[in-house]
Amino acid sequence: MFHQVQLRNSKKQVQQVFRAGNYQTLKLRDFPKDNYWFVSTPLEWGARNWVLYIEYDGNGKTGALRMRVSDGPYERPHEPAPQDKVAPNWTKPFPHND
Repeated sequence: MFHQVQLRNSKKQVQQVFRAGNYQTLKLRDFPKDNYWFVSTPLEWGARNWVLYIEYDGNGKTGALRMRVSDGPYERPHEPAPQDKVAPNWTKPFPHND
């Protein structure tokens, strides 16, 4: 899903990618107060499960995509993970605390 979602996509476009991809084992969670979505894999005990944080600006457009592990938003996977996608001039701190 990381590679299908583009910067500046709307939330509706991201939902369409999620549905079209038939990601039956992934869970998409919305955190509207913090303006980001969280896509997670099924939990496996003892594993460092990957999660995708999709950050949105005030207009509901994708501003950043970050692959992390379920241990926390600052923990990058040990295995090679895609580089973060961040829109030019994206200044919102991560995770959002406002």
